[in-house]
Amino acid sequence: MAHLFKFRYLHFIAVLLFSFMSISFVACSSDDDEEPTKGQTSGTNDFLVGKWKYQFSTGFVYYTFKADGTGSEVEYDEGYVDTDEFLYIHNPQECTIKFYDIEDEDWDVVSYVKVSETKLITFEDDHDEPEEWIKQ
Repeated sequence: MAHLFKFRYLHFIAVLLFSFMSISFVACSSDDDEEPTKGQTSGTNDFLVGKWKYQFSTGFVYYTFKADGTGSEVEYDEGYVDTDEFLYIHNPQECTIKFYDIEDEDWDVVSYVKVSETKLITFEDDHDEPEEWIKQ
């Protein structure tokens, strides 16, 4: 019975956080038509700079953020490896990361809740579930 309560509590918290981030996200303006350039980030003091890991049921993803506004994503999923390069714009005041996929020439915006300097809970437009990123 305690397990069921814990699951419902965590689900409630996740829904609450997602709702809050959705409301915050709607209020933000968007310049998705422009391609970013290197250097559009908060700089070397930015806590985001470094390597982050997201673990999921069949694998994991490493996100690497460099201080010059570039980064890479390496996904390991059931023996399959996929690598993408991106440019990014981190806005710590709005708790958002705008990714620009260089190959697809496409934007993706991720909102997050900063739990600590080494842990983020992220929310993407096209994912229903929040993701937990741990700094490596």
